[in-house]
Amino acid sequence: MIQKLLPLALLLTAQPLAAKELNVVTDIAPVHSLVQMIMGETGTPTLLLPKGSSPHHHSLKPSQARALNGADVIFWIGPDLTPWLGDATQTLSKTAHNEVLSEIPGLEILPFRDVLEDDHDEHEDDHDEDHGDAHDDHADHDDHADHADHSDHGDAHDEDHHEEHEEHKETDEHAHDHHGSDFDPHLWLDPENALVWLGAIHAELSTLDPENATVYTENLSKAQTRVSSLLERGENLKSSDGNKSYFTGHDSFQYFEHRFGLSLEASFSLSDANPPSAARLSEIAATVSSSDASCVAVDRETSPKLLNSLLKGSTKTQIEIDPLFIDQEASETYYVSLIESIITGFETCLGLPKS
Repeated sequence: MIQKLLPLALLLTAQPLAAKELNVVTDIAPVHSLVQMIMGETGTPTLLLPKGSSPHHHSLKPSQARALNGADVIFWIGPDLTPWLGDATQTLSKTAHNEVLSEIPGLEILPFRDVLEDDHDEHEDDHDEDHGDAHDDHADHDDHADHADHSDHGDAHDEDHHEEHEEHKETDEHAHDHHGSDFDPHLWLDPENALVWLGAIHAELSTLDPENATVYTENLSKAQTRVSSLLERGENLKSSDGNKSYFTGHDSFQYFEHRFGLSLEASFSLSDANPPSAARLSEIAATVSSSDASCVAVDRETSPKLLNSLLKGSTKTQIEIDPLFIDQEASETYYVSLIESIITGFETCLGLPKS
């Protein structure tokens, strides 16, 4: 009997084992969507930030901590957007490949701007110099020999950065604390940056999972076509005649604005979502009253009371445009839908022809 079972046992042990599915973790839904485009049917990345949560002020749940602990690779914007994740990657994901997307070479990096500071005019004078410095600093990343060696990026940020963020009171969804940061972390709102990330995601996944490299390459081509179509559609917004200046409740659209030719007049809330002083509030109200800009694009953290006081008697068009699409479920199509919704929103708000 044993002799009869032996050939069967040998046959079973001779079969190749199924390849282990990569455990991929992402921070926010736009990144999750881009990673899913490349992964396709090979697997589904884990999304840490649930729908409706603030990327700046989030506490890991036990299930999310377990996901990080078992991760093979983590794709995230970086500690400037999610400071709580920086420490977690160091303590829970010591063996994972740590892909800090804001450090990928080739990105369009824009410095912070605060259109509500009392030294507003001086800040504007310094903007071009700061912008150039930010690009010069970022250009140093081109010296990296190999994209696959980015696993130590998280080491560049110390615990003080995280603690400084934690000192701030959690305000509304997607509230910002820019202290200790030198660039605007809303990089996903520029599709050109998304194209850079797609290439980096493809390279990392292909290195970690060479058996599926062909699949990842095929998916990369499809994903690049889909994201490139957003740039083509946005050209309608960029080339349209008319006043493309706008007000916003919170300055989170700089990358989109820069890519598609819009111009910000003023932001009602400070960069960290705290309300302006009474003196500055008066200045903003005067600017709103005298400006030819007809569009006011707000998100959910804009105080209705503040908005009503600033726009009292105004005929300007108000529209809610969400930089993070927080009501939508994460999916492969999420990123394209997000940028399309922002394009459509600004076309409507600015009174421009629809693409």
